[in-house]
Amino acid sequence: MSNSSDNVLKIDRRKLLLGTFSVGAGSVIGMFHQLSLAKAQSVPSPSGIPGPFPGRVIEVAHIESVVNGEFRRESVRQMVERGMMELTGSVDGVSAWRSLFERGDIVGIKVNPVGVPLAISNHILIHEIVDGLKSAGVRPQEIIIFDRYGNQWAEAGYGKHLPDGVRGASVVEQFDSVQLDIKGYDPEVYAYLELIHPSLHDPKDDRTRRSHLCNIVSKEINKLINIPVLKDHGAAGITGALKNLSHGLVNNVSRSHGTPETNACNVFIPTICSLKPIREKTVLNIMDGLVGVYQKGPFAERNSPYTWPYRSLLFATDPVAIDRIEWKIIDAKRVAMNLPPVAKTGIMGDQTSVEEGFDMRQPQHIMIAGGLGLGVADIEKINHIKIRLA
Repeated sequence: MSNSSDNVLKIDRRKLLLGTFSVGAGSVIGMFHQLSLAKAQSVPSPSGIPGPFPGRVIEVAHIESVVNGEFRRESVRQMVERGMMELTGSVDGVSAWRSLFERGDIVGIKVNPVGVPLAISNHILIHEIVDGLKSAGVRPQEIIIFDRYGNQWAEAGYGKHLPDGVRGASVVEQFDSVQLDIKGYDPEVYAYLELIHPSLHDPKDDRTRRSHLCNIVSKEINKLINIPVLKDHGAAGITGALKNLSHGLVNNVSRSHGTPETNACNVFIPTICSLKPIREKTVLNIMDGLVGVYQKGPFAERNSPYTWPYRSLLFATDPVAIDRIEWKIIDAKRVAMNLPPVAKTGIMGDQTSVEEGFDMRQPQHIMIAGGLGLGVADIEKINHIKIRLA
């Protein structure tokens, strides 16, 4: 492995602990440096983050997409087709998919099962995405629908609803709290960050500073479709496209929010998303907003009072812009439900309940990611196009 500083993704520990870093593009980029290049079997896409359409977010709504808790496939099909056309400027759905994918691509679809049973990357949406890839010439056997933990993937029903010929996969079998084992992860591709879980990690163990990228992304695929869900998050403020990548593709993530006092999601998330293989291979983000979660996310237990049928899908090649719009949507819903905005929420914030688990939530990861060049974070510079089909 190269010892060059250009190959190290690193952050100054004193600045992290004191919170004295700047979110300006120059200073933030100076804090993060690339660590190890992926030795991927497939050639990475040239259209990775933020992609060919930085700052563009297409939101497509359909009132009949969710009816009495039932998801309607025809409505979702129309939403996907229109969203892809508007995002890419294509005349039809097939052309839209072919503008980003082609025969010979090996495509990973990163789902989010954490909000089971009410708010996950929807099975119907996954089928429509697979159909779109097939229309672009991607063969089913070269599509992998995956998540980090196999037990969560199975509990969310992805195995039972797997499209014909498509592969299902997980990085490891199940969650573990220490998260230092790198089975399923690339030993040569990782982010180094001076941050540990204070109650679970030995500070003398250098493994505690590393988060390794999963082999699926590092070695098996050349393009990644990211399918986050419209949800708030008790530590990060919201969990969207960026967090579905940062916390769904590497090991040793619990250190990012180990205790209420040591929450560092605002720095951890953009650090991981800056890994070169993630930046190069993530070509499309489709946010599942059919059902959203505005409080106590990322979970959505049955009969949760904090979910609502938003009945929308959001499309972007830019994960920062799509998350900034998600933040706006969730804040609007929270205010409507007499809750404070996420950035003012936490044990030390303007909370209105005892349900907060961290001193402060940290949606600032979106602004820091924007400063790093991962996308457009300025809400005034985002072209947010809303389309209502019915």
